[in-house]
Amino acid sequence: MRFVFTLNMPSFKNNLVQQIIGDHAASSFDEMCEALNNDLFIVVKQFYNVQHRNGEREWQYKGPMILNAHHIGKVQEFVAKDDEVY
Repeated sequence: MRFVFTLNMPSFKNNLVQQIIGDHAASSFDEMCEALNNDLFIVVKQFYNVQHRNGEREWQYKGPMILNAHHIGKVQEFVAKDDEVY
């Protein structure tokens, strides 16, 4: 499943928090919660929403990322919307 992870740490652009959009092996929201409770670190497949010069957007895979569960402040299931960019 694809999730939005909000981390309690500054982003590269000096925002107070940073968000990671990633796929995890969890097949449900409850399984994701269980993984965060049981593991110190989780592995996700990270994605960015990239805008091209022609204005089109696409999701690009940026590789695997290991997240420290202690820095994750909240998690929500990713919901794609045509008119919004996450």
